[in-house]
Amino acid sequence: MDNTYHKENLKEELIKATVEIISNEGIDKVSMRYLAKKCNVSRQAPYIYFDNKESMLKECALYVSNEFSSYLEKSIEDFDDKNPKILSLMGRAYIKFFQNNPSYFDFIFNNNLYEIKLTIKEVEDNFKPFEVFRRVCVNLIKEANIPEDVGFRSLVRCWSLVHGAASIVSSHNVTLDGDWDDALSDLFKF
Repeated sequence: MDNTYHKENLKEELIKATVEIISNEGIDKVSMRYLAKKCNVSRQAPYIYFDNKESMLKECALYVSNEFSSYLEKSIEDFDDKNPKILSLMGRAYIKFFQNNPSYFDFIFNNNLYEIKLTIKEVEDNFKPFEVFRRVCVNLIKEANIPEDVGFRSLVRCWSLVHGAASIVSSHNVTLDGDWDDALSDLFKF
């Protein structure tokens, strides 16, 4: 084993390896030693970036949350937030993110590393990607003068739709006879 730990982007490599371990083997399998072995670095290398397993998990959670929210924000950056097409664009980006990063889906939604408050109201410490999604929906709800209670149910329906599709495309045991983009092309036609 190569015990070099002066790799370029080692912190990101350690984070991505941790996400993969958690997704494929479970959170209990993660240890600093096991992570070092998976990344082919010395046992001390992870400690350069993380004090312990808990700080490593917090960094991983922050990294994945930032990656996901940035991906969503980028998908809608050129659109007016009052344009109804923005919801379709963001929904497709939500699904595509997990299609490209299936281990992130398990990491986010199956390990209690995040708390997601499903509400129409802005929540400062809420899961950042959900806040991006919520903000877009709320802007469209307000633009259409939909009452808040009806708007909340619309938010839940929209999130359920994209989240369900993301769950399907990121599942290891689901195969599609065809292309996901084609199969999901009319998902947002109402």
